[in-house]
Amino acid sequence: MRAGHPLLVATALMVTAMWLSKTLQPLWFDGRGDLPNFGVSTTAMAVAGLSAFWAHRIVGPRSIPAVLAASCALYGVGMALRVFTGSALVAVVSGAIAGFGASTFLAAVRIDVARQPQQRQRTAATRREGAVQVGTVAGTLLASVVLATAGRALWIGLLAAPVLLVLAAVAAGRVPGRRTTDGAAEAEGAVATADRTAAVGDGAEADGAAADRAAGPAVATERPAAAGPTRRARARVVGVWAARGFGASLVIPYVPLLLAGHGVARGAIGVVLAAAALGRLLALRAVPAVDRRVGSRTAAGGSELLLAVLTLALVPALGPVLVVVVVLLRSAVITLATVTQDLVLFTMGSSASLVGVAQASFLVGDAGAGLVAPHLWSGSGDAALVAAAAIAVLTAVANNARILPPALAGDAAAR
Repeated sequence: MRAGHPLLVATALMVTAMWLSKTLQPLWFDGRGDLPNFGVSTTAMAVAGLSAFWAHRIVGPRSIPAVLAASCALYGVGMALRVFTGSALVAVVSGAIAGFGASTFLAAVRIDVARQPQQRQRTAATRREGAVQVGTVAGTLLASVVLATAGRALWIGLLAAPVLLVLAAVAAGRVPGRRTTDGAAEAEGAVATADRTAAVGDGAEADGAAADRAAGPAVATERPAAAGPTRRARARVVGVWAARGFGASLVIPYVPLLLAGHGVARGAIGVVLAAAALGRLLALRAVPAVDRRVGSRTAAGGSELLLAVLTLALVPALGPVLVVVVVLLRSAVITLATVTQDLVLFTMGSSASLVGVAQASFLVGDAGAGLVAPHLWSGSGDAALVAAAAIAVLTAVANNARILPPALAGDAAAR
């Protein structure tokens, strides 16, 4: 394989297992009368996923294959335990193990993107999201096959996920270390810079910049510490990403229930989710043009507003066809929001360390939603949809506020 492809293969396989599980799990737990334990497990998963906060300290160019492979193995163990629905203790343990594995894997992939030379970040982020959507299509199609053929034996599909994660671990073991190409820096230098800038206080940026200059070309892939984010900027990153995690987790895990409640046949649910993922994959083609035309921050805020409108559109009693159309449109907008939020993050100084901060914040919101959402979806789910729409509006407002240091604001607009 050409350099970089094993990482995309591992990502696609890991996400295939994730979406196979995500599609089947709420139906599996609900069918056995244990939906509260599903919420408990997803909350434990989110809490354990806070380990992403420190991920940049263990993910180096040499360690990334081992980190990715181990993460897949842990995620597989957690997914295998999800077939046991009656025990809250097992639900917590499975969620914790799976959350640590999945979060570390996703953080490692995003950190690898953040450490690319700046001119490659948009391409790398788009390819990563493309691999995610390929996996989503595959996982939801597999789930559709299981729903159509397995009847109530959904455990068959749930146990297929760990098998896929073993394959993902094998692919992850083939991920190469980053080497100097086209005059770009050795990634090990970027790791050192990320750790150094993370340790530099807001009042000591000049010292970090001097250290970077002394280090020579080995730090070219990372932003200079002088342009590092202020405490206020970090706080806004925490707020925006925590809100995004809460809003996303109020809706996304329960889309199968939403579709079923609007009259979509159970056997067609996986097909709809696969079509939504395919739409997200196609929507990636629009991201570079939108980013260049209006800038990442404006695109992120605008996509959140559109997401709020489409979420509210799901509240009325729509027929099966209309609800499918809205879900498909909403999925495409989520792609734009996801990639542009990442690009905003990558333009900030010490972006590799901020990836962990952002993902940990996202999972804090995810954990809160895991406790609340099952109770909201025990009824019609309308309250969850309204809350998610309101959060999307707040996120859009936060994106319009300045979250970049002045030295980087023009840089982001130019991109």
